[in-house]
Amino acid sequence: MPYTFGMRGSIIQETLAGFDCSLYLPPDYKESKQSYPVIYLLGGKDLSHIMTILEKSMAAEPKKGQCKEAIIVGIDTQNPERDYTPWEAEALSSKSRPFTGKADHFLYILETQIKTFIDKNYRTKRDIEDTSIAGYSLAGLTAIYALYTTGFALTYASISGSLWFPKWDDFIKKHHLRQMSEDGVIRVYVSLGKTETNASDKLKSKVDARTQETVKILKEQVASLGQDESDIFFEYNEGGHWADIPERTAKGLAHLLMVDD
Repeated sequence: MPYTFGMRGSIIQETLAGFDCSLYLPPDYKESKQSYPVIYLLGGKDLSHIMTILEKSMAAEPKKGQCKEAIIVGIDTQNPERDYTPWEAEALSSKSRPFTGKADHFLYILETQIKTFIDKNYRTKRDIEDTSIAGYSLAGLTAIYALYTTGFALTYASISGSLWFPKWDDFIKKHHLRQMSEDGVIRVYVSLGKTETNASDKLKSKVDARTQETVKILKEQVASLGQDESDIFFEYNEGGHWADIPERTAKGLAHLLMVDD
């Protein structure tokens, strides 16, 4: 049974393909017969907090940008170093786990099992134009990685994404976007904390430069498909990597749900 957290919509808990998932259903889901676009939020453990912020921000500034209603599927993992990394890499320290690079497998499970279940059991719009992938930190890295390696979503959000990841710059330079839909437009939201570059770890301290390089390349690649560079949107947030995660995530989701002019 769905239950609410002081929000207009509701949350349902599901275990799908071994992953704990939280589903946000729009306020009018039960009463209406319409179908909804879906955002798959990788690492979306506390959807209640995120969606409460999103609902409040949209209610407070209704004219700032109209947002369509959507089903949000938060997918939690106990091993982000495995599921949200595209290839193997050494641990950053003796106290952390190595990166085992199973994002391809995770994205396959997401498409063939989790998405299949959601589409079968909930009223969803199933086309890629109505499907988005978003994530924070390592999950934000995998969201952008999915843009190059999958074909079931058209819009993406990397929120404080771990774009410092080893060899990420080589990967994005060597791979090209493909025209996944004749009519649909690839849109990507990227954000970063202003002080994330102050990280003590040498690799993580490169995140600003790597993020800016990623945005630059993405703009060039969508332009080569005939799109406007503004379809790649970047913004800074205040603070370091772990500051205001629900608020930052809500901003990213709002951008994905913005109604096109």
